[in-house]
Amino acid sequence: MYEIKKELILLLNNTYSIYSDYQCASIVIDKNKNKYKGVNVENVSFGATSCAERNAIFNAVANGMKMGDLEEVHIMSNYKKTNNKDYFAFPCGICRQVISEASTDNAKIFIYNQNGLVKKYNIKKLLPNSFKEDI
Repeated sequence: MYEIKKELILLLNNTYSIYSDYQCASIVIDKNKNKYKGVNVENVSFGATSCAERNAIFNAVANGMKMGDLEEVHIMSNYKKTNNKDYFAFPCGICRQVISEASTDNAKIFIYNQNGLVKKYNIKKLLPNSFKEDI
């Protein structure tokens, strides 16, 4: 966990968050223990902004991960406007849906704050009734 935290801290420097000052970094790990990284990338047209979690997952898919093989999602944010190091960045609703489709049933979500604390969740807890194709 310590190594992932260090990687997330460094990854925060790569965000493009000039409009909100809300930096977010994510590392996802698939069932083969491959790691993929993502950061939030903002756009002046806010609808074109993409979150770190989705960028990490899309990076994983672009590099060969199969949907359904995601086992871990690690997230850290830094909201510069408040400088609140106790803040935990939970995935937005769109990211939760993408995580749900990309992940195994036992996928874990690890949310870090800047003070080193970690909260751990199962995707089913964060999105108990996800939209599924087979409904």
